[in-house]
Amino acid sequence: VRRSGDGTAPVAGWTAAHEWDGAIATEDLPWAEDPARGFLVTANNRIHDDGYPHFIGHDFHTPYRARRIVERLLATDRHDVDSMTAIQNDTLSLPAVGTLPHLLQLEPITADERTALALLEAWDGDMAPGSSAAAVYNTWSRHIARLVLVPRLGEDLFRHYHAWREVFQCEVLPELLRERDWLDDDLL
Repeated sequence: VRRSGDGTAPVAGWTAAHEWDGAIATEDLPWAEDPARGFLVTANNRIHDDGYPHFIGHDFHTPYRARRIVERLLATDRHDVDSMTAIQNDTLSLPAVGTLPHLLQLEPITADERTALALLEAWDGDMAPGSSAAAVYNTWSRHIARLVLVPRLGEDLFRHYHAWREVFQCEVLPELLRERDWLDDDLL
């Protein structure tokens, strides 16, 4: 618990205005006991709702990984070491699965674009290390981000924003492709 601020930016260190006043009491931390579905899941995602009264942090990951873990847990009645290992090593991207139909609506112009789209058409959203389609998806996502955002944000702000590309790929890209009316045709 800080007297003021949230620790995300430098503050005047020569005053006591931003010092720690203590810690959140253990009983006031987010918790659950015997949840109805029989398990708890966290994958660096936000674990509390807007009504939680204490500041825990800002840098949470989007909830898609946690959702994928829940999918995998619910897919089998009994788990063992092998099934848990498979969940831990799962590389399917729910954001990619959701974004893919929008990318596939794009009209290819060149042979390379036709090849890229053919890879994506056969792809299931698995980001496995050897996946050519995953490489195409990630490269395309980065180029779309650059083409759309650099003219609006400038290079420096774009680099700062896109350094943590998860937000762009999981939240912004699907919306850009879903609501393409405002995009210039030559950008995509």
